[in-house]
Order: sequence, then C-alpha cells, then structure tokens
Amino acid sequence: MSWIDAPLKRSIIIISGVFLSTVLVVNPYTLSWFDSDPPLSSTIIFLMYSTYFLSIFFAVLFLFFRNLAIQISVALITLIIFELVVSLFVNRAVDQKQFRLTQPEPYVDADYYSHEFIDESFSQPGGWIFDAETGGVKPKNFEGVWFNVENHRRRTVNVADESERRIYIFGGSAVYSSEVPDSLTIASQLAQIIPQDLSIEVINLGATSIHSTQQLGRLKSEVNLNRGDLVVFYDGVNDVLQRILYNNQRGFMHGVPDENILISTLRLFKGYSSIAHLFFDQLTEKERVFSSEHISISVENYISILHETNEYVERNGTYFFHFLQPTLFTKSVHNEYELSLISMGEPFVPVQVAQAFALAYPVIEENLAGLPFSTSLTSAFDGMEQSPYLDAFHMNHIGNRIIAESIWNRLSAHFK
Repeated sequence: MSWIDAPLKRSIIIISGVFLSTVLVVNPYTLSWFDSDPPLSSTIIFLMYSTYFLSIFFAVLFLFFRNLAIQISVALITLIIFELVVSLFVNRAVDQKQFRLTQPEPYVDADYYSHEFIDESFSQPGGWIFDAETGGVKPKNFEGVWFNVENHRRRTVNVADESERRIYIFGGSAVYSSEVPDSLTIASQLAQIIPQDLSIEVINLGATSIHSTQQLGRLKSEVNLNRGDLVVFYDGVNDVLQRILYNNQRGFMHGVPDENILISTLRLFKGYSSIAHLFFDQLTEKERVFSSEHISISVENYISILHETNEYVERNGTYFFHFLQPTLFTKSVHNEYELSLISMGEPFVPVQVAQAFALAYPVIEENLAGLPFSTSLTSAFDGMEQSPYLDAFHMNHIGNRIIAESIWNRLSAHFK
C-alpha cells in the first residue's frame, strides 16, 4: 500500500477498525443471545446489516466532516435520552403473543394450550405468498405439531378417507384459524359434524386479511367445481376493515390503503420506540368521520361480489352459501373479561375499528336480509358466559364449534 498517501492510509485503517469492531460486537453469535427463537428473524438480520453500514458511514463522516458528525452524534444522544424519558411515562400495551401467553379466558379449559403451542401459532406458516392473479395471499406450506399447511391450504381433519363431494370454505384469518390446532378449526369441526354417509370433504381456503373480492378470485383460479359441491363464504370483517376503514376496495395487498404516511410510519416503528408509540396512540384513538356515502358504496361493492359469486357457482352447477361473521361488537352482552378486552384498545379493539363496525354492520345486515344464499351469524355467541374472543374477531375452539354447527344447520337442509 506504499502508493497510498499516509492520510488516506490512516483513514482506511480507522474505518476498517471501526467496522471490524462493530462486527465483533454485533454478529449472529452475539445476537442469538437476544433472539429466543433461532434462526435469527429477518428483522434482526436487517438491523445487523444496517448497523454495519452505519458504522462505516459514521467513521467516514467523522474523518472527513468532523463537525457534522459531532452534531449528528449529539442529536442522536439527545434523541435516545428523550426516548428513555418518554418510555417511563408511556404505557406500552402487551402485544397479541404476550397476551395469549397469559392463558386468557378463551384458553382456560383448552387441553391443547401450552407456551409451545402459542410459539408455533405465531411462527407458522412461515410467511404468505402474494397471488398476483387474485391480489390476495395464501399461506406457505408448513409442517408442525399443531399447524400444518399442505398445497397452501390449512389442513382439515376430515373423517372420511374418500369423498364424492366437497365443501370449500373461504374467508380471512377466522377461517384459517391461527388460534387453534388443525383439528379445531371451523373447517375441521364442520367435517366432524357432517354425517359420514354423505361422503363430503371439507377444504379450508382461509387466508389472512383477504376479503370477498379476493375470495372469489381464489375460487375462480384454484378450484375446479364439480356438480354437488358447495362453496361457503364466511366473511364480513375484512370487507369492513379494507373497504371502509382503509378505503381499499380491492382488498389486502392489492391497492393502496387510505392511511396517511405519518400513521403508516408510526405503525411501523411503534413496536420499537416509545415516542412513535405515543404519537400513534394519540392519532389513532381519535374517532374518524365515515361518510354515509362511503359506507353505502363499500357495502354495495361487497354485496355485488356476493351476487357475482352466487352466479358463478350456479353456472358451474354447484351451490353457494354465505355467512356474515359475528364479532365482539355484535355480542349482545359482554362479560367482565370482554369489557377489559375492549378497554385494552390497540391492537385488540382499536377505537376506529369499533367505530367502523358500529356504523357498517347494521347496513350490511340490512342489505343481506333478503338474499336467499346469505345467513347472518352475528348473534351466534349471545348468552355465552365464557368468552370465545381473543380479540375483536378471532375465536377459540368453542367459538369455532358454534360457527361450524351454525353453518351445518343451514347446509344440512340442502341434503334433505
């Protein structure tokens, strides 16, 4: 390196030293001490490489723009001190996983419950595949103790080995059922209720956050309907969340949700910063104005998709049944646990979500009332003393059983 002048050589040595020192401190081995579920998560890997880049950046900045580097360092130290002070006064709500690890009321008598079960429920299915054709997602294949995904479909425990007909159940995360093992999803419990002599296989086509438009897209692209098959849509929740709350008529992962960039940024960082968490709470706990026109158009779009689905299914010589999901908001009387759940706010029962459902669901029910293929299950849990709800929408095995029984009560008339 004799051809490099002394100042530059010294700079290269300093930058290399800073980088190597950072690597010695921040690496997969040292980070594994803080990651309880190796291999390291993608977030940790991203932060590790970001630290490497920043170490080089600040070393270069300090060597060639020392005053600016000092100013930035002082600003960062001030921000860190402010973050620490704010963290003393911000009540950081528990996240979904932390909450479920406390074994809340819906899991009290669940014989499958364990911390290992909760760990697997939050690690499966290892990601979701974006379907460009339908604009929705489907789960990656996964093999676990309680959760299994085969051919991008949550495993359904069917009683009969060979079946002449099939029931295809479409919906969002409530149909996928990350809250329970394979054998206790709505689809599996429905399969166990159906008399074996009817020879019907139940297939779970639930996927996180998708709504009716994406369900119809997946029906058209993945399912070959045969005469005698049945198509079931169990939905409503994601149509309200996407169409009305986020003004995203095309659905999850397709189109752009109507959320300003400030809230989106705060949502991204609120899990890591008390300052971001404080501002996010202040902005999202305020009530929003949902115009009657916006609700009317959104509900009209939703109902239109259900009509289109019914027509498509009938053209294929099969049968369509639609069920409107119940929610914590539609339960007539809340017990003490449910009232505490509502008071917890984000992420269990966000204020703006409750507001959107209070306005939209009555309109949806009114529009569905005259449709022969649709049934409202909004009162399915009225009178239950022990709550099935783990948040505003997701249920335990008991809630799934009641829904499966309600679905079969409607479908069984078709076989008489």
